[in-house]
Order: sequence, then C-alpha cells, then structure tokens
Amino acid sequence: MISLENLYKRYVVAHTPGPWILKGVSITIPPKARVGIIGSKGSGKSTLLKLISGAEKPTEGRLVRLGRIATPATYNTSIEPLLTGRQNAKFICRINGCVDDLTERLSKIEEGAQLGSDFDKPVSSYTASKKMCLATILSMAFDADYYLTDGFNFAGEGAYKNKEAAEVALTQWCERAGIVMTAQGAQAESTLKRWCKAGIWVHEGKARWFDDINDAYDAFKASQPTKQASLKEPPHPLPEHAQSIVATIKTMQNSMTILSKGLAGAPFSVGNNQISRLKKHAEYVGLELLTMQQITERGYQVKQGMVPIMRGGKIGPQNEEYFDINTQCKKSDS
Repeated sequence: MISLENLYKRYVVAHTPGPWILKGVSITIPPKARVGIIGSKGSGKSTLLKLISGAEKPTEGRLVRLGRIATPATYNTSIEPLLTGRQNAKFICRINGCVDDLTERLSKIEEGAQLGSDFDKPVSSYTASKKMCLATILSMAFDADYYLTDGFNFAGEGAYKNKEAAEVALTQWCERAGIVMTAQGAQAESTLKRWCKAGIWVHEGKARWFDDINDAYDAFKASQPTKQASLKEPPHPLPEHAQSIVATIKTMQNSMTILSKGLAGAPFSVGNNQISRLKKHAEYVGLELLTMQQITERGYQVKQGMVPIMRGGKIGPQNEEYFDINTQCKKSDS
C-alpha cells in the first residue's frame, strides 16, 4: 500500500519558495493496483510520481510506502558512467541481494537491454536513450510491489526497440506487481486505458482518485476549455460612408507593422511616397523620426549601436536612415 496524506509540494526557484504545484493531496494506492495518472501538461503528474517514488520529498504532509518500489528514474541516477553496462548491472544485482543467480540475471538484463556490444562499454559513451534503456531494464529485473514509469510510450527514448517488446515486459510486470504510470504521445489515452484500471486526475494542485480510469478521463476532458465554433458570418458589403474609414484603418495597420519591425531591429526600406505617412503615424505612438542630417541640425547624435527604424528616400546609391530622436539619440558632445 502507498498512502499520501495531505501532501503539499512547492516549486523552489533559485533557493526561493515558488508556487504550489500540489496542494493537500490525500490518496491511498492499494496493492496490485494498476493506476494511470492523468492531467494537462504542467499539472504536476511527474511531480506526484516523483513523490511516490521517493525521488522528491514533499514540502508538507506524510507519505507511507508499504512495499518495494521500482522506477527507471531511480536506476538512471544510480548508474555509474565510468563503469560498463555489465559492471553496473552486476553491482546493482549484488546490492539487491541477487548473488546466487547472478549469471542468469545478468544474461536476462543483457538480452532485455538490447545494447549489443555497448553492454561492455562505459555508460559515459551511451546516448541518452541507451542509458534509459539500461535503467528501465534494471528497474524491472528485481521483484517489487509497485513499478512506476513516467511518460511511458512504445517508441522514442524508452527502453524498448519495438512495441511488441514493450508490451511483453509490461504484461509480465502487471502480472506480479502494481503499476503507476503516466503516458505520452498521441496514444497516451489508449495506452493508459489498456494497462490501467484506476486513474488519478491531477488538476489545479489537487489529485482525485477514480476506481475506473474512464471516469478519470471524463473528468479531465470536462475540465478542458472547449473550442468555440466559428462565429464568422458571410461578408457584407461595407456601407459607403465606412469605406474610406476602413481604408484608413488598413493603412494605419500597415504603418504599425513597419514601425514594429523597425523597433525590433528589422527596418523596412520604404518608398518616398510612404515616408510622410509613416512619420505621421509614428507620432501617434510617441516616435519622432528624423534623418541623420535633421538629428545633427538639432544638436543631437545617434547613440552607438542603434539600428534605424526605417529606411527610405535615396541619398546617392543608398536609402536615408530614420531614427527616433527621443529614444535613439543623445545631445551631441560638441
């Protein structure tokens, strides 16, 4: 049995207490339970799983684990990178008390990990997926009462080369122990519904237990914002009196786009016929755009590193540059 009693978990940012991610969670997971944890991204699913596994400690509350828990994350952090995969497996077998059947157990780990010759190479040479591969097989190599897995999927950087191998391993585990899992990817819902009977829905810091995972998914989906149907109506011709107004609005929108790009450091080169209009529209947002000559005539100079807000009006082969005198310039030293 795993008992969570009034658990609180707070984020810590730069050694400073941050917002609560879990608030007052009380749940009991019975032996042999097959439980899927459901929730939106960032809702606290992984945090809850880490608390259950012991990888993290609650900020407040009490957690009781009656039984042995196995999880790939635990073994992933226990692997010594300077040792080979085989040496790590041998060491972990011994600290788990598996000495009499060590040869047979190592053979099963090697076969399950499917690392080939890499099994006898230092783990420091492994890719992230190969290291997770080894960690997952190690986590399933010993008897436990609960198996925890975060983000389980049948592809990607998991422990299995194919879906069939993953299904065999998970079936074997479900036959002898409980399982608490999250899943990821497009098949997450079907994966959890297939392998789990009960569900825990994590939402707004709370975690709610459901005996039926289908009910947990119903609650989860009901909490999601619904996409409103399109309210677009068939276009109607503009009244004559509004046509010139709408044309002016569109022109201003175009001007604001050009000015926004310029302020972001990507100035447009505009035609001579646009300069007067753009300068006028710039005044609406507090910009006073002047050429280099005009800026000098006022006794100012452009600050070092400033990029023009727009370019336009030929001076020889080049476009003239326009800067905002209020923010991009300073009084000239001379």
